[in-house]
Amino acid sequence: MARWVELVTKSVEHWIDRYGLAEVREWRFEVWNEPNLVPHFWTGTKTEYFELYQQTVTAIKKIDSALKVGGPATSVFVPDDRYKGEVGDRSAMRETATAADVDALDWRPVWIEDFIAWCAERELPTPAC
Repeated sequence: MARWVELVTKSVEHWIDRYGLAEVREWRFEVWNEPNLVPHFWTGTKTEYFELYQQTVTAIKKIDSALKVGGPATSVFVPDDRYKGEVGDRSAMRETATAADVDALDWRPVWIEDFIAWCAERELPTPAC
């Protein structure tokens, strides 16, 4: 994790040197893309992603508190519990696959409620703050 934080810090500092702080303050940094899609975009657990987010947002905000950091861009809404645990559970998709009316199901965003609660407990900014 220390090497990741170093990479993020040096990259953001480089962009500020190159483009100026005013310009970089307009950018929105996303911490990873679709980390719930294991193993295609991420190979860790939900908590490991949340910890990566904490380390990344802390490093960026340490450089300048006005920099905008957010995440994760997760991959869809689902009407089942396939992403409820630490890793995806494909067996939880069965009811969705056999539903007579998929529009009647309770579609929810992947990880977002858990992520917002996790950030609130740690007083971390949430997406694009």
